[in-house]
Amino acid sequence: MSEIPDLRVIFERAVLRNRNMGAMVSRTRILRELYGVEILREAARAQVEHGTHDTGALQLLCEQARKTRSLPVSLPIRLRHGLTDGEPRSIDLASYDRPTPRRSS
Repeated sequence: MSEIPDLRVIFERAVLRNRNMGAMVSRTRILRELYGVEILREAARAQVEHGTHDTGALQLLCEQARKTRSLPVSLPIRLRHGLTDGEPRSIDLASYDRPTPRRSS
């Protein structure tokens, strides 16, 4: 994440406190996906100024920056394995208006 240089400082602080770096990197990638580079960069800069290293605090700073810009909430959409983000299949809506045959009991 070279586009956000302050993350290096945050990660160094976390290493000194024996934090789980895999979890931190993973969470930071998700924050980048949700908020974008610009907001994450701003949040990381603020976190370095505050002297903290927690990804929960980083997310809070991202959320504050999002609200300041009046941007919509970002929601991650995870598709099941094997599914792709493609065109929805066409359905004949007129079929809903046709009566269905009754089954005899």
